[in-house]
Amino acid sequence: MSKTTIPTGGITADAIDATLIADDAVSEEHLDATAITGHTALAESPADTDEFIISDGGVLKRIDASYVGGGAMTHIAGSQGTGATTSVELQSCFSDDYVAYYCLFSGAATTTSSSSPKIQFLDGSNSVLNGDDYKYAGYEMTGGSGGAGAYFYHDTDGFLPMHTSSMGNSTNLPFDIHMWFSDVTDSGHKPHITWVTAGFFHGYDFGTTQGGGGYDVEVAPAGLKFLMNGGNIREYNIRLWGRKA
Repeated sequence: MSKTTIPTGGITADAIDATLIADDAVSEEHLDATAITGHTALAESPADTDEFIISDGGVLKRIDASYVGGGAMTHIAGSQGTGATTSVELQSCFSDDYVAYYCLFSGAATTTSSSSPKIQFLDGSNSVLNGDDYKYAGYEMTGGSGGAGAYFYHDTDGFLPMHTSSMGNSTNLPFDIHMWFSDVTDSGHKPHITWVTAGFFHGYDFGTTQGGGGYDVEVAPAGLKFLMNGGNIREYNIRLWGRKA
């Protein structure tokens, strides 16, 4: 028998360990798909510190999940409900991990036709940032069988109004709010929002608003509070995404 030939069954189970395998000897022809499929599935989005293996110009390297898809939007927080509620909060949703945020308040309705949606910031203790330091301006357009109109609005108040006209108080008269946030994690800046809304108004067929506002104090809010200026939120679906640098 040749000294370089090992007969079948000549190697016992677990006899070969890492010290007996030459460096760079495990190639694609020796790697089976079960090296991946045989492991437990994560079944959720990976944490920022979870790791992948990639080939960087032919060199194998590990990379944290936080670097994958740089610049993409990451879902951070959300809340959904179908029963009437006074307010909805997204607590501790802002952090230094993201440079900008997008929030969608969709499929919402109000319990009373005399109300419209508004928003407030929460501090690190989940308390509302109150006072007359909220400042805003916008342009609202309405139209339909109840009449039509277009006007500017601006003021200083204890909240930021997403709409100024009254919303329809029925589940088949929903409204949507799209919001973009800037400078919300830098305590040396004044946090502000840009928003676009669309929905069915009480007394009109449809309306839309484009506006913006902020908190006229240098502060880094930690969360958001959604509510109506009268009545309750009938139903809602709120989702918040963040974008990394």
